[in-house]
Amino acid sequence: MPNTILLIDGVAKRGGRIQSQFQDLHFAVHWVRSATTARVLLANEHIDAVLAATELDDGCGFEFASEIPEHGRSDNLPVFLYANTTIGADHDRAFVSGAFGLLELPINAALMALRISAFARGRRLMAELDLRAPRVQSSFDLMEGQTSFRTKAADISYILDTGQLDLGKPPDGYLRARAAKDAHAVICASVDDISISLHVDRADHMRDPITILALPHPKPADIHKALMIGADDVVDTAEGPSAVWGAIRAHIDLKTKIAERKNRLSEWVDAGQRDSLTEVYSRRFAEAYLDRASQSTNRPPTMGLFLIDVNEFKLVNDLFGHPAGDRVLRALATALASSLRRESFLARWGGDEFLAVVPALDPSNVNIVRNRLLSAATDLRLPNNAPLRISVGVALFDPQDVETWADILSSADADLYVQKRKTRDLKTMI
Repeated sequence: MPNTILLIDGVAKRGGRIQSQFQDLHFAVHWVRSATTARVLLANEHIDAVLAATELDDGCGFEFASEIPEHGRSDNLPVFLYANTTIGADHDRAFVSGAFGLLELPINAALMALRISAFARGRRLMAELDLRAPRVQSSFDLMEGQTSFRTKAADISYILDTGQLDLGKPPDGYLRARAAKDAHAVICASVDDISISLHVDRADHMRDPITILALPHPKPADIHKALMIGADDVVDTAEGPSAVWGAIRAHIDLKTKIAERKNRLSEWVDAGQRDSLTEVYSRRFAEAYLDRASQSTNRPPTMGLFLIDVNEFKLVNDLFGHPAGDRVLRALATALASSLRRESFLARWGGDEFLAVVPALDPSNVNIVRNRLLSAATDLRLPNNAPLRISVGVALFDPQDVETWADILSSADADLYVQKRKTRDLKTMI
């Protein structure tokens, strides 16, 4: 699924040119001419970033940027403003409005595409963690002093500037750091400086400080190299100090929220969301996840639901005993979970049945995932050294459809029966 940009510009020629630039980079672009129409799209469509002119047909870009949190879109949605020419006061106004930066035309679309993609990945991770762990009061929220990183990020953030750039006085809440180990963000004036901020031992929840390369008119080679070796962002200092401070604020906020969600997930899982036998997720966890996906305002993309069943598992228990059957289930759960990509998860659905949930699954990749799950059991053996056989049924669940996940899971169960029947027919033929 391509990243989606909401472009707001009432000037036809300019808006069309910017739209074409990002479409050439394989972005989906919703181009509207007014803030009124943009608000409707924000409420009803998944948007990864907003690009808005400072002057709109029915308002002001600065005001539009500042009101986005009021419309429930405060989940770190990147908002970039742009104008034909800019002055220092405009950049300060953009920073105060909450925009991630103020760009001067022409826009460096290649650089912006990389920045938007990086933020989109972070926001997808944040949404995925929200689905896995509901926002409930937990001991993490009540910890005395909370975490050192969270406290500093909320109150004071320490910034190290390796190149002593002319960034002016730091905004409220930001102080200069003396060393990378003390910093929440490191501003690098060259690609070589990036190594200074990487792999720093920290006691906080975020192991490494945010690393930002800040150059005037960065070249594509510098951008590519910086991101390849681990930089979080690349900012054009020609856009003014507020662009750098805006990027720092956005990344600190995003990483803080991700850290909070990971801790919330850890506590939620520890509170009974794991299956005690196999240590994969429980059915209760999976049902809660699917319920939240159905109700999410972030409109999660289509996900694959894969039901996995051990063929003739009753015979395993009958012939070798339940302890042996338990060992088989634990080994299978480990193998299946290891075969899934990071954002997917495995739950024990009941007995010898497991459910693999694969978010954002392209329908053309269904059989690839199914075969990966089948292959995961290839090397597993029963107590008599016979190969372990499993069957996998699948159905696609679109949270935006009227069908419930329970209806879709029934389809996966029907497909599972078909797959098991094929296995039995093959054994008969042999």
